[in-house]
Amino acid sequence: MPPAQQCLEGNSFSFVGEGAQFSDAAYSWQFEGGAPETASGMVVDASFSSGGWHEVTLTLEEIGCTSSSLDSIFIERLRTSVHSM
Repeated sequence: MPPAQQCLEGNSFSFVGEGAQFSDAAYSWQFEGGAPETASGMVVDASFSSGGWHEVTLTLEEIGCTSSSLDSIFIERLRTSVHSM
C-alpha cells in the first residue's frame, strides 16, 4: 500500500457495502474501537483513535433475509519522535 493510503490513527476512512440485489436493502455497520461505533447506510465513514487490529462487521438485510460479513482493518500507530538537545 503506498504511504499516501496508509491507515493511520485519527484518519477517517470510507467503507462501502456491496452485494445487495434490491435497492431497498439495509446496511448496518459495527466498528470495534471506531467512531462511530455503529452506522447505517451503503457508504459510511469511520475513524479509529488507537492503532492495531479492529474488526468491522457489515450486516445486510433485504427481502426478509440477513447476512453478516466480518473483516479486520489494521490501523498504524502514529510514530512520535523525541528530540533532545
